[in-house]
Amino acid sequence: MARVFLSRKEIDEGALPNLCMRCGQPATLIESKRFYWGLNWQMRLLFLSAACGGPLFWVPLLLIPTRLRQVHVPVPLCQRHRNHWLPLQIILFAGIGIPAILIFLMIVFGTIACSLDPQTPQARSAAGIAVWLFPPTLAIVLMTVFPAFILDMKSIRVTLIDDQSIHLIGVAREFAERLQEGRRKGSWTKPEARESCSPQRKGHHSTKRKTQTLPPQ
Repeated sequence: MARVFLSRKEIDEGALPNLCMRCGQPATLIESKRFYWGLNWQMRLLFLSAACGGPLFWVPLLLIPTRLRQVHVPVPLCQRHRNHWLPLQIILFAGIGIPAILIFLMIVFGTIACSLDPQTPQARSAAGIAVWLFPPTLAIVLMTVFPAFILDMKSIRVTLIDDQSIHLIGVAREFAERLQEGRRKGSWTKPEARESCSPQRKGHHSTKRKTQTLPPQ
């Protein structure tokens, strides 16, 4: 795998090789992928909050995304790698979404227990449920951190976003070589693309994607 940097101009003009960015085979579609990048302390705080749970879990989860830099990149992919980031997105959803729901329930039952007389069966039941929810919450977080780390290391990922470019790692060597060749020649042919007829998935902006299908060559 290789490292590449893409300038803002290349991204805006779609001036990228018509090769799959993951394996180097001829691309059959273009996926508009949104990449995020933050400073090391921001990412460490985000992971620390996920490991600690409780109210601390929500603070960086709500504030840090507003501080992250983001760039849309038209990523050429082959049919085999059209869902390149999907497994990682599923793991992240499970590792963040499910614990978030369980933490919310812990807070609800804890609040109920505190609002009642501690000697009543209802208060003891609510407190017991809140305590019982903590082990599975922590277990889900811990069980998803390692798979998410492995999948992230094996995927195309960003290492830096600045005002002029985005730096990516995990890119096919053939793609990187074709990119350098095109830069030396000083000319690119922007691929004509038509939008795929398949329905687009809707969701949160962090997972928003737009896929285009390239015509046969």
